[in-house]
Amino acid sequence: METADRYQGKLVANERSGRVAVAIPTNSTVTDDGSIVRRVNLIRPTTNEKMSIGQFLASTWAEISQASFKQLWQQEVSQTSQFEVDSFYLITGLLLPIWSRLDAQNMKVFRLQTDNGEKLLGRLVQVENIASVYRNLGIGETPKLTADEVFQAVIQRKEVIPLVQGWQLKASSIMGNQRLEITGIHQKAEVMCLKAVGCMTEMINWKLRVFIPVNEQAISVIEKIRNLA
Repeated sequence: METADRYQGKLVANERSGRVAVAIPTNSTVTDDGSIVRRVNLIRPTTNEKMSIGQFLASTWAEISQASFKQLWQQEVSQTSQFEVDSFYLITGLLLPIWSRLDAQNMKVFRLQTDNGEKLLGRLVQVENIASVYRNLGIGETPKLTADEVFQAVIQRKEVIPLVQGWQLKASSIMGNQRLEITGIHQKAEVMCLKAVGCMTEMINWKLRVFIPVNEQAISVIEKIRNLA
């Protein structure tokens, strides 16, 4: 509520999902034809989402009282997991003969203990790098990242992940906001194809750039892009 007061925001709830957010004005964007699109930032207990004023007014978000907001906010916070779950690989055993064929970006050795008391010592490899380790070791069938693993690798670890058609997904900081940007796009037809599966475009410094929305739709959009291969 202090955030709403400070930035002249509104306390809102989604009539369909029951979620709550503080809606505050945020930076505007520019469309392909140079039009300015004013936007609102929906700040939620664990995430935030930006959308145009038009999208916001046409959505099921509606202003609610402070009492209702406080109750729903606390309810959503209480349902939030206390822990974040991450997946990684730990390569153990006799590592010296294969040391140079492991992940060159992460040379640290980790000592871990599992819930059942088993102690492990080895090299940690993130899920987005395990495929190259498989290839270096001559293992034919390499694992494929899920759309969620791609999202986490880019958002949390700032990795640059190949998609399809020569495109890459990376984290870009735009006016202080973290965005999911697709690079390697060369033709207008590619832009139209990406917009059709849920991507958005913005004209920044006279250059058209393509982004995946950083919200609950992101993983679905990533999966749709990968199916374009």
